[in-house]
Amino acid sequence: MKKRLSQIVTIAILCSVVLLAGCEKQKDDSGPALPPLSAFAIDVDDFTAAGTKKSIDTMSNFHICVGAVSYWNLILSLSMAVPVAAYAEAFNHNAERVDNDTWRWSYSVNETYAARLTADVANDSIYLTMFITKSGAYEDLVWYTGKCDILRTGGEWMVYDIPNDSETSWLKIIWNADYETETFDIRYSIVKPGDYLGSYIEYGITGNSDYNAYYNLYNSETNMIYEIDYNTETHVGTVTDGLNQLCWNENFANTLCSQLFITKIFTD
Repeated sequence: MKKRLSQIVTIAILCSVVLLAGCEKQKDDSGPALPPLSAFAIDVDDFTAAGTKKSIDTMSNFHICVGAVSYWNLILSLSMAVPVAAYAEAFNHNAERVDNDTWRWSYSVNETYAARLTADVANDSIYLTMFITKSGAYEDLVWYTGKCDILRTGGEWMVYDIPNDSETSWLKIIWNADYETETFDIRYSIVKPGDYLGSYIEYGITGNSDYNAYYNLYNSETNMIYEIDYNTETHVGTVTDGLNQLCWNENFANTLCSQLFITKIFTD
């Protein structure tokens, strides 16, 4: 009886070891967690769509912001539509393990592009590279590279000028995320020499109870900067250009600015 019991215990231990090894292998082969889509794509849809709900006559303050944000959205949508779609699609696929430190996602995008995203883990960092192929046009071009910490609390991307100049980066993205407080920020900066070099748009969600979101927009051609603060639930907001301040209420109508933000202009 004791011998039989000993055999059962031995078999159970061996089975546990095999199961644990299998789980560990599955965990390793699943690949590192990718940065969230919000770490690559700025969301402006809700903000710009709100501007179409009321008459422009009483919403001139708000429409200054909508115009500035929409201008950036137009530029970025033309150049970033496919890169964003390619990154978003990666979340719908499992990674293939290449070696001990490298994983690869391979898939098609919009039935036109073939994408290959690789992730290399080194110490406490993840290095990402997106290769893109368009049949009859180009093959395995590096569209963008990225780096973030293993906990995905911050990182950066460099987007290349595909297909015009695949050797030149034109857009740099820097992002930070705090998952506990549900706050984050992301900035797109133009780094390609030429028109609008140094221009940027920055978007963030903060812990401020009055205005929990913001956009900062800088145009290097005009040396103009807009700082927009608004509430994603009540829709009230304010915009400054460094000297002047304009505000709107929950109906997007022009309103007098509160003392809070009049003070903010002179203390920032």
